[in-house]
Amino acid sequence: MSVRLAAVAFTLLSASFAASAQTCGDGDIYLSQESPQTKLRYSAGIVVDPVTQAESINFADRGVAVGQYNALGRNPTDGLLYAIANATGQLITVDPSSGLTSLVNTDGAITGLESATTTANYYAGGFDTNGVYYVKKQGMGDKIFAIDVKATPPAATLIQLPQQIIISDMAWVKDRLYTTDDNGQLYSIDVSTNPATLTPIGATDTTGGTFGAQFSGTNGLFGVSNIGAGFFQIDLATGKRTKLADAPTSTINDGASCPNVELLKIPPKEADLVVTKDDGITRYTPGTNVVYTITVTNKGPNTANGVTVSDPLPSGISTASWTCIAGPSAPTGTACTGSGTGAIADKAVNLPSSAGSTASVVYTLTMAVPVGFTGNLMNTAKADLPADMTDPTPADNSATDTDTPPQADLQVTKTDGVDRYTLGKDVVYTIVVTNIGPDAVTGATVSDPLPNGISVASWTCTAAGTGAACAASGSGPIQDTTVNLPSGGTATYKLTVTVPATFTGNLVNTVQTALPTGMTDPTPTNNSATDTDAPPQADLQITNTDGSPTYTPGKDVVYTVVVTNAGPDAVTGATVTNPLPAGATAGKWTCTAGAGTACTASGTGGIQDAAVNLQPGASVTYTFTVTVPDTVTGNLVSTAQTALPAGMTDPTPANNVAVDTDTPPTPVVTSTPVPVDSTWMLLALSGLVGVFSLARAKKRK
Repeated sequence: MSVRLAAVAFTLLSASFAASAQTCGDGDIYLSQESPQTKLRYSAGIVVDPVTQAESINFADRGVAVGQYNALGRNPTDGLLYAIANATGQLITVDPSSGLTSLVNTDGAITGLESATTTANYYAGGFDTNGVYYVKKQGMGDKIFAIDVKATPPAATLIQLPQQIIISDMAWVKDRLYTTDDNGQLYSIDVSTNPATLTPIGATDTTGGTFGAQFSGTNGLFGVSNIGAGFFQIDLATGKRTKLADAPTSTINDGASCPNVELLKIPPKEADLVVTKDDGITRYTPGTNVVYTITVTNKGPNTANGVTVSDPLPSGISTASWTCIAGPSAPTGTACTGSGTGAIADKAVNLPSSAGSTASVVYTLTMAVPVGFTGNLMNTAKADLPADMTDPTPADNSATDTDTPPQADLQVTKTDGVDRYTLGKDVVYTIVVTNIGPDAVTGATVSDPLPNGISVASWTCTAAGTGAACAASGSGPIQDTTVNLPSGGTATYKLTVTVPATFTGNLVNTVQTALPTGMTDPTPTNNSATDTDAPPQADLQITNTDGSPTYTPGKDVVYTVVVTNAGPDAVTGATVTNPLPAGATAGKWTCTAGAGTACTASGTGGIQDAAVNLQPGASVTYTFTVTVPDTVTGNLVSTAQTALPAGMTDPTPANNVAVDTDTPPTPVVTSTPVPVDSTWMLLALSGLVGVFSLARAKKRK
């Protein structure tokens, strides 16, 4: 088809436009037209109405035509538009950005091209991927010319068709030309041979009327309806026409595009979906419901119909129900499934884009958390656009709500108020279990097994706090599994343990509390408490003396033995022993007990008293009389010893023994008198005289 231009176009515009290479990878299409207005127009692609989702081609103007040309095509090697001037048959270039035209090689001459006339102009044209320009005259004809636009001058080669046809435009797809005639018949033209092969494809299809402007790219053949019926794609296998978008009315027109790029990519339909989810709590309670509010909002720019909203149930959850309503101020057309059970899987969500209002739907999901549920409760809601739409910010298409298990800091203390137990007596422990919070506890456990060696015990419990409870009493060890404690509540146990008289070693008693399954304790180290009582203790001291360092054989020796309890605990059933010294043949003893003491009053033989009771600071005194035969020789050794009853300890056992040692008496030496008579006297005197005389004689020498 032709476009009328002003008569002075070529001369005036050639000076203002110097052809230079352009980019041909943009996928734009160009349309030259005479009606409704003579101009060059272009489109960068299909646009989508954000509200109605209607797709359309919007052509922008690139300048008013000021000359007559047709057979418009775009050269993929330099990106320029080429056309044949009406009547003259001159080759011109058209600037894609302005519509300005220029004669090729200043005169536009093409060697080998049949002349054009006012009634037989070249009006169908298109380039192959190598930059060869194919043109055909208007009307019935059987000739196509292939023009080498880069030759100097440009040269045309005749390609013969096997029959005459009338076509409106033609375009190159992959390896051949395609065209439609005025009856809607699609043809392929294989120009790899000469004559070319002309092949009709499929049945005729007149949908949209005549396509005066045809376009091609790597994604197929397209055409614009002359009657404003829209923009179509033509199926190269069947000839069927499919409308892709609305397009303005355009007649007496021609189309051009780069055949080596994809044309008219439909822009992705974008909708910014935002999902929020919250149950208003941070910790769940097993055995109760959790209610989530899930909001799915479309922030545009496009309407999103057929959105899928999904919310699978967490592992361990099997019971749930949900409802859905349009959000506040949602525009008409907002929709979702009204209700359901189990997981949310709603594929009927429509979220229109509307000026002045935002479409949203609100789900209320109620889930039953089983009593035995443990771990974090994690639930994720997600919204997915239909396959032909994209989200510019997909990170906010899902939302997760995480609740931690219920939490309570149970704390237990235990004391009996003493450091040492007393054998045969009761020990009373006070055990306090406190819930520091933050959550209430139902079904906590308190256990306190009896120590080894203890078999008799009883206990009571008093709970304090709204809703607090525990078992009122019991016998034996504490094993209470019915403890309910609000935050700040307490359960106070009184445990009475009877310590047998034969008990030995430390009395160690441990109480422990535990949360029910599904709850966590932030400080589990304070969930147990131990009370340790040492055995009763007394420092027994003993002294033993008879007041003399020596003894006299044949006479009695009387020892005084004093046993004192230096504390700290009273002693019942201590023993005092003092066997007869070696050589002694008989003994007897008495014991004097003061206030708070007891001992056996008397006995014979060595001391053997196992009935000594001593309060701290008290003492007992034994008077021990031992008969020593006159035949005894050597030292007389008396050893007194005291011992605590079983179960008690003595911090200084070295003073539990006292030894008294007496030596035997010293022997008496007796002298024999010398008889005095005259004979003895004379002998004595004679000897003395002799000794004296000898001494004097030696001195004179």
